[in-house]
Amino acid sequence: MNYPFSPPPRLLMGPGPSNVSPEVLAAQARPTIGHLDPGFVRLMDLIKGQLRAAFRTNNRVTFPLSAPASLAMEMALVTLLEPGDTAIIAQNGVFGGRMAEIARRAGATVQLVCAEWGKPVDLSIPKPSVHRCWRRRRPNSSLSCTRRPRPGCDRMRPRSALWRARRGCCRSWIQ
Repeated sequence: MNYPFSPPPRLLMGPGPSNVSPEVLAAQARPTIGHLDPGFVRLMDLIKGQLRAAFRTNNRVTFPLSAPASLAMEMALVTLLEPGDTAIIAQNGVFGGRMAEIARRAGATVQLVCAEWGKPVDLSIPKPSVHRCWRRRRPNSSLSCTRRPRPGCDRMRPRSALWRARRGCCRSWIQ
C-alpha cells in the first residue's frame, strides 16, 4: 500500500541536512535533463568558469562535485598520495580515522598523531614525526593531514602552530 508522506515544516539547525530555500525547491521541480544533454553541458561549462573565477585559477580541470565533504577529502588524498609515501595524520575524531583509512588504501604508510576525541593534538608530537619522515626520505615524500574544525571550534586545533611544524618538511598539507 502507498501512504503519502508529507514531512512537517522544520527549522533544521544542525551541521546537516539544512533547510532548502524555496528557489532551490522550485528548481528541483523542473524537468530533469541528462548529463550528456547539450543544455547540461552548457550549464556545467558556465559553473566551471564561475568556479575558476572564484578560486582564481585558469585550471581547465576545475569542476564541481555533487557529493559529501568526505569525497573531497578522499579525492585530495588519492590525488596527492602514491604507494610508499608517508601520510602523517592528526586523529582526534572520526575524520582523522577516515583520512587514515583512505591513505592506507592509496598505498601510503600512515603515521597517526592521536589525541583524545575532541581534544587538541599535542603539537610536540607532529613536528618530530614530520622531521623524522623528512630525514628518512626525500623532502617531498610526506603528506600531513588535519581536519579543519567547524566555525566556532577553532580552539580545537591551533592551525598556525601545526603549519609551522610542517613547514619545509612536507610536500602537501591537507586541511
